[in-house]
Amino acid sequence: MSDFLKTRLESLNKDDFQLSEITFTKMRDVIYKMSGIYYNESKKYLLESRILKRIKALSLEDFESYMQLISSLNGRDELKNLFDAITINETYFFRADFQFDALEKQIIPELVKKKNQIKQLEYGVLHVLQARNLLLLL
Repeated sequence: MSDFLKTRLESLNKDDFQLSEITFTKMRDVIYKMSGIYYNESKKYLLESRILKRIKALSLEDFESYMQLISSLNGRDELKNLFDAITINETYFFRADFQFDALEKQIIPELVKKKNQIKQLEYGVLHVLQARNLLLLL
């Protein structure tokens, strides 16, 4: 990379990078297709800030360059870095204690009161251990 480009990238701040609606839509669609993670328009700022870190790390000039990279065969390795940047990376199921407190102390007892038995309890469970942890509450 040229010294000029390196100096320019170091001097830029977030306001110098703008994620256009067209590039946002393309990027959102690629992310959804590859990971199942969907970002609606209200989360554009979040996607923008997380991808900006990757743009700077790779010394790219803009979001469009990053989009070209992840869409190319050469950019397949970058997809892992992208998914690491845009996800929470937290697998601990009880990370939001207040939700499980409410489930354990309010919701499940109310369900039990209304029905003598719970025939089926369905949750969007991401992992087998999460299902086990949920059953521990019951």
